Amino acid sequence: MVLIPLLMATLATPAETVIFYYETRPPLTYVEGQGLGGLVGGPAYAAMQAAAIPASLVEAPFKRHMALIEQNRERACAIGRFKTPERERLGKYSLPIYRDGSFVAMVRASDHRMGNGSKLLALLGRRDIRVVLKEGYSYGPTLDAALAQMQAQRINTPDTGSGIVRMVAMNMADLTIAAEEEALTLLAEHDEQRGVVTVRRFGDMPPGELRYFFCSKQVPDSVMDRLNAALSPLK
Repeated sequence: MVLIPLLMATLATPAETVIFYYETRPPLTYVEGQGLGGLVGGPAYAAMQAAAIPASLVEAPFKRHMALIEQNRERACAIGRFKTPERERLGKYSLPIYRDGSFVAMVRASDHRMGNGSKLLALLGRRDIRVVLKEGYSYGPTLDAALAQMQAQRINTPDTGSGIVRMVAMNMADLTIAAEEEALTLLAEHDEQRGVVTVRRFGDMPPGELRYFFCSKQVPDSVMDRLNAALSPLK
């Protein structure tokens, strides 16, 4: 874990401090100066500062910090999580921070089974398609439901986005799903994959999902109210 203590936390007691977990995931969230930048991290960090919440930023793997929040072990929030019915039972959500661009698929350019005219649901019904997904991630209610019922082979991995793209490039998987802005950033950062892996925009892909602060039940409602008041309304 990487800890970035915020200035606002210096006068607070440990019992008052809220831990804000994040994962480095350009262009959504990354460290910038003494805080966070990115499409999600930037507005989230600005809201935390505006709300003057005693806080510490901690970088931690997705599964680890989500488990801590869902088990209600500490006063903590995760930055930029999707909303699911199970998580709503286990924690608290803020107002939305950001809405992702439309989902896209990342596939090998040479794989002619998945051309631009393809439909995602049809591909998910094929047993010869291998879909690699980040372990524990939600892809929003529409895709989560489709993925739960698919006939395609599912490969769950704790690997990073870069590692997942590499699996597709090396023919260890055939398809993965990401928000368009993240997919384009991953390809731009890895020249060796350019031309090997490409983005496909299927006609039946759902629109992008909203991202929120997802907090444990130990976080007081008064803190949630301050976060909500500091978040800029989405257009």
